[in-house]
Amino acid sequence: MDVGARAGTRARPLGRTRGRIPARLVVRAVFSGSEALALFAVLAAEHYLDGIWVLWAFGVLAAMTGLDRGSAARIHPQLVDEIAPTAGRVGVAVLLVIPFLRAPANELAVVGFSALLAILVARGVACATVRQARRHGRLHHRVLIVGSGEIAARIVRAAVEHPEYGMRPIGLVDDDAGVATAAVARLGSLVDIEAVARRAQVSRIVVAFSSAPELLTLRLLRACERLSVELYVVPRFFELGLDASVTDDLWGIPLALLPCALVRRTSRALKRGFDVVMSAVALTVLSPVLAIVAMAIRCTGPGPVTFRQSRVGLDGRHFTVIKFRTMVANDDGDHTWSVVHDPRVTRLGRFLRRTGLDEAPQLFNVLLGHMSLVGPRPERPVFAGIFAAAVPEYEARHRVRVGITGWAQVNGLRGDTSIADRARFDNYYVANWTLRGDIVILLRTVVLLFRQMIPDRTMAAEVDLETPTPAAALTASSLPIPEDFPSPRGTTSSALPAAVTQTSTG
Repeated sequence: MDVGARAGTRARPLGRTRGRIPARLVVRAVFSGSEALALFAVLAAEHYLDGIWVLWAFGVLAAMTGLDRGSAARIHPQLVDEIAPTAGRVGVAVLLVIPFLRAPANELAVVGFSALLAILVARGVACATVRQARRHGRLHHRVLIVGSGEIAARIVRAAVEHPEYGMRPIGLVDDDAGVATAAVARLGSLVDIEAVARRAQVSRIVVAFSSAPELLTLRLLRACERLSVELYVVPRFFELGLDASVTDDLWGIPLALLPCALVRRTSRALKRGFDVVMSAVALTVLSPVLAIVAMAIRCTGPGPVTFRQSRVGLDGRHFTVIKFRTMVANDDGDHTWSVVHDPRVTRLGRFLRRTGLDEAPQLFNVLLGHMSLVGPRPERPVFAGIFAAAVPEYEARHRVRVGITGWAQVNGLRGDTSIADRARFDNYYVANWTLRGDIVILLRTVVLLFRQMIPDRTMAAEVDLETPTPAAALTASSLPIPEDFPSPRGTTSSALPAAVTQTSTG
């Protein structure tokens, strides 16, 4: 029987499948359930089913959830790859429980080692159970393949001939009808990928080598991040051995799982919870300082204490950002650039900018849910539109909440720097988000603020940390600039559009 016939007999119709539990949830339940049974069996055998040990067991199981999620996403799980991370989590849990127990160290070591062995055995049994369920067609993922070339055909053949991987190809999308259409039907062009994925209820998307431009493929795959699907990519030139960092494969074809942490509800909830707690603590601690700054601004001259301005946030929605006013009052900030050594920056404003205190009221934006502590810096709507027209990756950064500080800023991309570089750093942050990474960025921001408070007459102390001179930056990056984009530095103000000849009030 040829591959096309076999695929046709195995594949379900494209219509909606009702009442089916996603395979990844089943696999995670199998891993977590087997680990819980094994761990509590060890505690029962050691007569430790009481008080702190029960809490310790739940802590270990909570620490294992990340491994369970990764194991559920693996196409070809290998127990040997999970020995080290499992041992690390169990070991840390044992160390954390030492201050609360009076048991001898050797006794704790025995319990920890027994728990590790039990969990690894449970994982081995779970892996074997999942493979058997896949082999008999009881547990599988509906897979959509991007591409129609020879690599796509090989993926289809491997998935059909080796059901133990649990990959059931239901079709492919590409602009060209290539060699793979003999095995699996072409369901549409690349621009149809999101609609096809929703209609077919796919749980995995495998990106082979499509005929479409890579930039278009990238944009469409980012649109699929919200579908709660797992995205896998075949590495380029994997035949030459350039896949050493990829530990997953489909019958010898390496597949790299794309990190999309902030797509998961748990990750978003964790980041939001961290933002709320830390911003509330920061506002409480800084409240006397904020009150003094507000009174000082009021005493320096007429005008409001705070500066409010419309910015672009999550999913392109507009919100009002709050900052302390650092310039003399004017109303042209929504359509003008901020420049270095602006004569309208007050003496107090220079101090606030140098110390970062002008950004402190944005903690209220964080509490209201408009912003995050860490994320891409927000821009004004008129300039966000210009940047999106000139920089292809710019709009993608709005798929998360904007932040008070960000990965681009702590890497020196502030002030007069490339918008394209900023977008690249921001999108890297979104794709590789971790809570530990947010903490590192916040600590690096504090260090940068302390350094900035040290007087340096060779540098501008009052540089706005968020607003660039984008024309010069984009010219340096050789990017296309729309007709209404301001000219590079050095052009006289009379040659600039009227909307960008003044300075910001930020």
